[in-house]
Amino acid sequence: MLKHEGTYYLLYSGSGADSPDYGVGYATAKSPLGPFTKYSGNPIVRRGSGVFGPGHGCVVKDAAGAFWHVYHQQRDEARGWNRFLCIDPLWFDKDGVLHGQATRGTPQPAPAVR
Repeated sequence: MLKHEGTYYLLYSGSGADSPDYGVGYATAKSPLGPFTKYSGNPIVRRGSGVFGPGHGCVVKDAAGAFWHVYHQQRDEARGWNRFLCIDPLWFDKDGVLHGQATRGTPQPAPAVR
């Protein structure tokens, strides 16, 4: 869970974790105790462009204040537990909508450190 501009964002993974269709969605509330409302655009992190089964992660904030999603992906479309660790950015748009994208083999800057 993370808090952004007075709103709590509860991230969750759905579908079977051994599936290439596993993905990440979120729900929001004004209190960490809820009630929560699911975002209608879920999942925000999903299968596509050579990515299979992204999910089951956490959010960290780097020294520059950027959010990062640390999660795992399935290596291929086969069901099973052939997963590996990933890290990709998460970001908010001007309307407070949380966005994420799972990548594979895409060079990007590392999280900022102090």
